[in-house]
Amino acid sequence: MIRFIVVISMLCMAPVRHLDRALEARGQDPEAGLTTLEYVILGALVLAVVVTVAAVITGNLESWANQIPSP
Repeated sequence: MIRFIVVISMLCMAPVRHLDRALEARGQDPEAGLTTLEYVILGALVLAVVVTVAAVITGNLESWANQIPSP
């Protein structure tokens, strides 16, 4: 399951890498692309979405949500 999540995360990051190459080519400046911090932030967002979707698919999210006490 972890390998599946890693593969999906890598596939989701492909458009981000393509965008980075396009930005860099447009300016012909290596600094014109995305910074490392932007890669980390985008990667974290992609990973959060993939993990949430995997949890919904496997049904783990509902059981976790049921453990939250209601007021």
